[in-house]
Amino acid sequence: MPKPLRLTLALLSLGLSLALLAWSLLPGPRNVRRQPIEPTQMQLPTPEASLPGKRQLAHIPNPAACVLHDTGFVVLTL
Repeated sequence: MPKPLRLTLALLSLGLSLALLAWSLLPGPRNVRRQPIEPTQMQLPTPEASLPGKRQLAHIPNPAACVLHDTGFVVLTL
């Protein structure tokens, strides 16, 4: 590739990069969105709503297969 063509392409690339950089620094449009919220929608959930389903006991079919320092875990709810 001839040297003048490479220089022209490099200057075009540099100009395009600087133009895109300058365009990205311009402030964007300011939008204000208003959404009315009813007082009934501002209530906190009850503690019972955050609990998962009914309490269940875990059943380990073969306790001898449990290995010390195993990466898995079992949560027992009593």
